[in-house]
Amino acid sequence: DRWRIGEEAPRKMAASNATVLIKALSSSGAEALSLAVLAEARKLEIKPVSVAVVDVAGRVLIHRSEDGVGTLTPEVALAKAKTCVAVNMSTRTLREKYASAKPTQLAAMGQIAQGTFAPFPGGCLVKDADGTILGAVGVSGATSEQDEHCGLTAAVALGFVPDPAESLA
Repeated sequence: DRWRIGEEAPRKMAASNATVLIKALSSSGAEALSLAVLAEARKLEIKPVSVAVVDVAGRVLIHRSEDGVGTLTPEVALAKAKTCVAVNMSTRTLREKYASAKPTQLAAMGQIAQGTFAPFPGGCLVKDADGTILGAVGVSGATSEQDEHCGLTAAVALGFVPDPAESLA
């Protein structure tokens, strides 16, 4: 069933008449998620945090910080969120999978990502009930475990399915 580019390919694609449904995290969903993260951080009385929410392609939907965060904290939160969608896993899972077993590969991925790569907890995938990845949330400012806890707790509170599913904090 071979075909040559420019001849049979367009006919075969047109004949299939396929429709692709892309699920996405809305800007209002991202805003609600970011506010829920900040609410959880205040409830826990942890250090000020930054939160970034990205869509499945890594585009920023919302990025906000509390007063008093460190100068790198917003960038770390964004890197955590972007890392999740880049590798289709939470930053905790990434660390567990690569940190000790494949440190050279982890370092190479960091170089390739040019500064938007964070292989430590605080980045959570945001999925729907069917397991479709809608985007990710990255949190930074407290301990990595507290950051992750805020992200996944906020996702659950809004009816999303986070990955990881359970907090270590």
